[in-house]
Formats: sequence, structure tokens, C-alpha cells
Amino acid sequence: MSYIYSDTSDGIITKSAASYTSARHATSGSVSNLSGASSKGVFEAKSTSGRASLTRTFTRSFFWFDTSSVTDCTTVSLELYGVSSNIDSGESIVVMKSDAFGGDGTAALASTDFDNIIGWDGSSDMSGCTKYSAAPTLNLAGWASSYNSIPLGTGAENDINNNNYIIVCCVSYKYDYLKADSIDTSGLSTSALTNNCGCYHSGTSNRPRLNITHATSIDKINGVAFTGIAKVNNVAKADIEKILNVD
Repeated sequence: MSYIYSDTSDGIITKSAASYTSARHATSGSVSNLSGASSKGVFEAKSTSGRASLTRTFTRSFFWFDTSSVTDCTTVSLELYGVSSNIDSGESIVVMKSDAFGGDGTAALASTDFDNIIGWDGSSDMSGCTKYSAAPTLNLAGWASSYNSIPLGTGAENDINNNNYIIVCCVSYKYDYLKADSIDTSGLSTSALTNNCGCYHSGTSNRPRLNITHATSIDKINGVAFTGIAKVNNVAKADIEKILNVD
């Protein structure tokens, strides 16, 4: 097992607008690069009430990780250190594949990265996009002031093993991923909803990280170095791919 921590250029992009579509479907927003804790650190999907109107706000977080040293990842989780949050019932995090940061980590997080989610048309729900985690991933009622683990799937494992980087975008499951208006269940046009999930970003001791499990290799069989073995059960070593499912 090993950890890879997110680059210090990680951050969030926020868009607020009078209408749901103007906020969620925007092509750009306001960038904040975070060096410490923030209650907006993972996602935000909320509405705030004004004079007979609502303002919708969507925040998405973006992280990129240098995975150039890894070629043998078998399982991986994104781990985020939680801070105070206001979570709506049924809310969760979805970890999407992104091409922010110039697509390969060579550029700073830009305002126009707001909708840079692989496979998304910028207005539909996100069920057809490329995601690294399940949707929903976990019950945020248990969001802790410690590292919270979000399991990623084979798509993330393959990208880690074959690319020098992995870039993720974390979004609200209930309102952003599923494309639902962020007002509360009372149905009133001026009824606001506070809904955000917080975490630490880079620049602190609790920075986001990937928890990677590596493939196990065989060095010895019954105390004999593998390099000194010609056959196993009369099968030439060159013809053996795995022993007990271990490469």
C-alpha cells in the first residue's frame, strides 16, 4: 500500500446564478485554490433565498495526482479529510474523470474547467459520463473529521497504471450528478437549501490522497529464490503466468 497526495494546485470552481440552468450548465465559474480547510472543499449544491427569488450555487472540486511511479495498482480509493458540512438527506459524492488542469496537469486550474468532465455535454445528467466511483458512493451522514475513503473502480486503476497522472472532479450526487434543482422539499419558490460537503485541500498535513494497493510479487517459493527455480510441478517457469493468482 502507498499514498499519493494531490498536487498543490488543487481547488474548487463555483458558479452562482438566478436560475438553476445558468448555474449548473455554466461553462465557467470562479476559481479558488485552497491551502487549508473549507466548508466548500468537496462540493456545494445549494440555493439561497432573496426577495421572492432564489440564487443557485454549484461548486465542484478538482484534484490531480502524479501517478508516473505506479504501474501495479490493483485497488485504489480517494481519501478526503473531512471538515464541517451541511448535508441534505440522500446526498453523496461522485468522483468523475476530468480533463481540467490542461488535461494533463501542466496548467493551473482555470475558470473554464468548471464543466471539464469527460463525456459530459454540459447540461444533461452525468450518468453517461466517465466516472471513477460508484454513484452514489457513500452515506455522507457518516462524514468524519478524519480521512473518509471513497472507493474508485477499474477505470481509475487502469488510468493510474497506464498514465502519468489522474485528474478527478468531485460533484454532488443528488443535485449535480442527477440534475435536480437545489431547493428543499417544501416546494416553495423562495425556500432555500444549504447543502455542502467540506474537506481539506493541499498545503496542509491532511491533504487529499490516493490510497493505492499494489500487486503482490513472488520472491521465493518454499524459501528458494524465484530466480533459482527452473520448474514448478514440472512446468517450466517461463510458461507460468501466476501462482495462486499472484503474478
